[in-house]
Amino acid sequence: ASRYLTEEAASALERAVVAFDEMKRLPYYAPLVHWQGPYDINFNEEWFPGTEPSGPVWDKARVPLAQHLETNAEAIAAELALLVERGSLDALHLENLKSEGQDHAPEEGWRTMEFMANGGWD
Repeated sequence: ASRYLTEEAASALERAVVAFDEMKRLPYYAPLVHWQGPYDINFNEEWFPGTEPSGPVWDKARVPLAQHLETNAEAIAAELALLVERGSLDALHLENLKSEGQDHAPEEGWRTMEFMANGGWD
C-alpha cells in the first residue's frame, strides 16, 4: 500500500478491521483468541478444526518439484537475494500481480510470484 493507492488501501484496511471486530464478537469466532486482527485469519484452521500444521501434506518423494526445490534451495535463495539487492523483485512482483492470494499478506510478509503461467514463463 505504501507504493500506490495509499488512501484507498488505508480505507479498505480500516473497513476490514471493523468487520473483523464485529466477527470476533460472534460466539463462533470468539474462541479464536490468537486471531488479533484481519491478517491472523486462517480459514484452514476454521475448516479443519483441531488440526495443526505438522509439515508437508504430501510425501516429498512423490512430488519431484519438492525434491528439486529442496536440493536447489541455496542457489534459488541466492538468486532471489540478488534480485532483492538490485531492487528488481518488487518490480517483478507488481508486474505479475494476480489478485488472488495477494490481498491478505502484510507488505513485509511472504509474497506469491508466478514464474510460469499458461505453459510458459511469465
